[in-house]
Formats: sequence, structure tokens, C-alpha cells
Amino acid sequence: MNVMPLILSVLLILTFGFYSWVENEAAVYRINKTFATQTKLSRNLLKSYEEHNYETIKAAKQPKSPHQNSSETPKEKKAKEIPKPPSINPDCARLNLWPLLYADKKELPFLYEQLAQLLRLYYKKPLFSFFSEKSNLEYLLLDAWLAALKKQIDGPSKEDEIVLEKAAFSDRSLQILYYNMLRGSKGKYPPLLDFIKAVHPSDREEKVCLLHATPDMLAIFFGSAAKAVYDEMHSETLAVTEERIEELCRAHHGPLISKELFSLLNLSRFKHPTPPGMTFLEEDEPTKTSLRKKIYADH
Repeated sequence: MNVMPLILSVLLILTFGFYSWVENEAAVYRINKTFATQTKLSRNLLKSYEEHNYETIKAAKQPKSPHQNSSETPKEKKAKEIPKPPSINPDCARLNLWPLLYADKKELPFLYEQLAQLLRLYYKKPLFSFFSEKSNLEYLLLDAWLAALKKQIDGPSKEDEIVLEKAAFSDRSLQILYYNMLRGSKGKYPPLLDFIKAVHPSDREEKVCLLHATPDMLAIFFGSAAKAVYDEMHSETLAVTEERIEELCRAHHGPLISKELFSLLNLSRFKHPTPPGMTFLEEDEPTKTSLRKKIYADH
């Protein structure tokens, strides 16, 4: 009797069984690793939030001595008075896509062009060349992006916010490009979510708040003059005017500023009400995992 087929069959069954076991163990390991990483990042997010609250309370209660740091030079005092930019550009300082979802781009050409400038500035060099050789890819992507977001609304929407992460592109390559932009890459290009939002505009939400904008956000509008504009917004001058910003752009070789740009910007130094939630970001270097969460305070 020829037993070779029987032996081969048994070996084949054992091979498939071993392979299935290895695959199952690998899947369990990946799930456990992901869960552990997400749990760690969630703890770090809450820790960052608690530290932020503690520092805010501490700064509010700490009295200022008139003789404190009297030996500092005027330059050192000025540098100390200018606050460090936040790690994440806050909601109030983001470009709002909402108007473009209910109007044609020809009706809002300047907002449309500023969004295209955002894509060019931060994503053209590190990303666009890997996905397409087409020129003006930023406009192709922007049109597809707006079309994808419009699918979330059917006529006049009663929702106050569009979920940017759920934008579904018909072109798979643009979908992958979009997800890379949303996620960002540390040290290469920032997350797109730091610069844009899609919420129903009300009061000052219609405009980008320059007081709270990060230098990266300001660079979209002012180019190389972004740092100077940031310092000016946080200086002790009585008010920041359009003429002053134009002067800073000329002095720092920034772009020519049009009147249409100022229609998108809020130059006021009056601090608007604190938003109900703050966005925090934590990253795990070994696994290249990041977690972004908006935490709402209890009142």
C-alpha cells in the first residue's frame, strides 16, 4: 500500500493548521499591542489636559511682584512676554470650509484660493509628487474634497459640523493622499486637521482669529512674515491694524496683501469665549501611532 499520499495529506493539514495558528497569534498580538498603545496615549492625553488646567490655575493665582525680574533687559522682557505658540492650532484660528459647501467656488474665489495655498505650502513638496504627476494637483484635490464633503449634506443641513475624516473620494489615489494629509507626519508635514474645519459659522467663527493662530497657520497668509505678525499680535501695542500687517509683510519680504484677505481674518485682541473643548495630540514613537482627541471640560 502506498502511504505517501496519506503522509503528504497529513503534512499538508498540519502545515495549514500551523499557519492558521501563527496568523491567529499574530492577529491577537497586533490587537493587544494596538489596545495597549491606545490606552497609553489616552492616559497621556488626560495627563496633558490636567497639566494644562493646573498651569492655567497656577498662572491665574500667582501674584506678580513689582520688583520681580527688574534686572532683565527690555529685549529679554519682550521675549518673555510673547507666549509660546500652542502645539495645535486652535479651532478659532482655522479656515472654515462651510461656506464653500453651500456656494460655488466662483462665488468665494478668495477662500477657495487660500485653501489651495494651504495645500501647496505644506503638502505639495512632501506628498503630491508621490501620488500624481499632474500639474495643479491642489485644485484637483480641493474640488474632489469639496465634492466628497457635500455628499454628507442633503440640501440645507441642520448639522453644525461636517465630519472631515469621513470624506469619501471617488478616486482611490486621492483618498489615500487625503488620509496622509489628515494624519500628518512628524517632522515632514503637519496634520491638515490643524488648519481647517467645517462648522456652521456664527459671529467670529466666520473669520480666522489671528490672536490664537500658530505661526504655521499665519504662514498660509503672510509667508515669511508669519513670525513677525505673531509677535505683533502678542505685543503691547494698542491695536493691530491692516496697515501695520502690510508694513510687516513688506519689511519681512512677505506676500502682497489684498483687501480680500482681511475679510477672512479677525485682527481683534479681545479674547472670545473659550471653546467648550480643547484638542490634544499624543504620539508613540516606537509604533508610529498618534492619537488626537477633543476633551470637553465639565462645567
